[in-house]
Amino acid sequence: MIDHRINSNAALVMTGAVLTSLAVGSVSSAVGDEPCDPLEVFNPIVFPPTGADPLLSNWVHKYNASTFLLGSNGAPIGAPAAVNTEQPNQVWQKLVSFPESTPLHIQIKDPDTHEIVPYTIENPVLVISLNVNKPSIFSGSGFQSVRDDYLPILDLNSNGEVVFRPYKVNTDDKTYNNWMTAHIAEQEGDEVAYAPGTTLHYVREVLGLGGCSDPEDPSSNAIPCVLAPSIGVSGVGMPYMFSNDSSAFTNPWEYLPNADSSHQPASARWWKQQLYVFVADRDAFVRPSFNPSMRRTTVELPTQNGRPIWSPKKKGTGSYRPPNPGEPLYAAYIKATENFLGYTDNGAGNTPTEYQGTQGFEDWLEQWKINNWTPPNGDWEGLDYVVGFPFSGLGLTLNWNEFDPNAKDFVPGDLSGSFGAASEMIHATHHPMFLITYIEPHQYLNEPTNGEVPWCDTCPGDFNRDGMVDGDDLAELLLHWDFGDTPSAEGQCFNIDRQSPTIGAGDLGQLLANWGHCGWPLPEFRPADCP
Repeated sequence: MIDHRINSNAALVMTGAVLTSLAVGSVSSAVGDEPCDPLEVFNPIVFPPTGADPLLSNWVHKYNASTFLLGSNGAPIGAPAAVNTEQPNQVWQKLVSFPESTPLHIQIKDPDTHEIVPYTIENPVLVISLNVNKPSIFSGSGFQSVRDDYLPILDLNSNGEVVFRPYKVNTDDKTYNNWMTAHIAEQEGDEVAYAPGTTLHYVREVLGLGGCSDPEDPSSNAIPCVLAPSIGVSGVGMPYMFSNDSSAFTNPWEYLPNADSSHQPASARWWKQQLYVFVADRDAFVRPSFNPSMRRTTVELPTQNGRPIWSPKKKGTGSYRPPNPGEPLYAAYIKATENFLGYTDNGAGNTPTEYQGTQGFEDWLEQWKINNWTPPNGDWEGLDYVVGFPFSGLGLTLNWNEFDPNAKDFVPGDLSGSFGAASEMIHATHHPMFLITYIEPHQYLNEPTNGEVPWCDTCPGDFNRDGMVDGDDLAELLLHWDFGDTPSAEGQCFNIDRQSPTIGAGDLGQLLANWGHCGWPLPEFRPADCP
């Protein structure tokens, strides 16, 4: 998608988005895109949200348990246990590592000089994340969303070429470092295969829930545009929304009209999420792990493809650790972290702490563990709001809704099952990312059928998925217009402005802004599943 509005003089300022990575709903009984039963998967508009495990139907309890539940020895058996559990080989097969690739040459708008200049991405990779869209704090008066600041543009000075705008690590967006997963598709004969550790592999091949995202599902109880953010790509282990006032939710559509984000009753609201697609150099990202390199291992630079060093102790115990000077992984460790730039809260006021370089990366990783693995005072099981964060520390997102300590084959800290979901990475270096396009979660997760275009050629407002926004889509939007203040599950396929859960004038404005062909602005860098 291209922002066709001419923008030759406006300064490019670094704003941001609530970008997150991956969490998913309950596993179905078989692998493959099976028919979706909303009563068997995590459903954010049912209270309490449904799930396959009747013993843990309270999602708040299940979320907290995935980090704080203790075993008989008094130690956590969920997320924090991963670094003290020797993982089987299949866990490391989920980690994505990037090989060398053909350089990509693009035109960018320099954020300092505002001039159009050539730019080369030496080893380009495609990454995705979710954005809880909101007006940019830099946009001045009037509405301008975060996506408008970074979509590629056609500039007066670009000779008709598409111009990309760099997104750099910053503190202004309040997310500090954005969490991503990779999109890797490979052609294998007549079929397209997704790499283990990617979102689409996990949702379709591991969970078998691709069918939950099909808007053409004729079932009377199908609610694909509600379920898609929950089963596919909501934040790294996050629930579908956080309470801002530490109280229980009473309404899954929590929203106060005309209130800014800090005064809303809930943040990270599921109905606000859209999928953002970026291209960047592989060295723009760091794995939040003791082996942070995202590079594919080579003779010249061994990386073990992200597998950290296991250090055994007495009686079969041990832990993962970073490499020491002189060990084979040390050179890759330094190369991956020497340009690290990270931020996180440390509980001391509202100003985030900045972390730089290799020592900064180690301190950042340690602070993340403190922030999320330290249990609250008192009985966490009695809390009616979420605490902590199901963070593995090994480079894998954790699907909190797949944490099942009652399973017969449950092993504390073991990430070989569906609890260990997909390979995660953070944008945490001086290398910028470049926004290519944004789409709806269901457009990404659902395979095209009956002449529909692939995910990279559709866009918000393309309700019939023919690759363009036109009169047919306008008619559909008007048909689902909300004339009251009560949102509906069926209407969420038409919620494209993401400023409220109802369908109204904002959605109409966004549809008109997207009018015409959707398109993919990088024809020389199309993924294999977008022929």
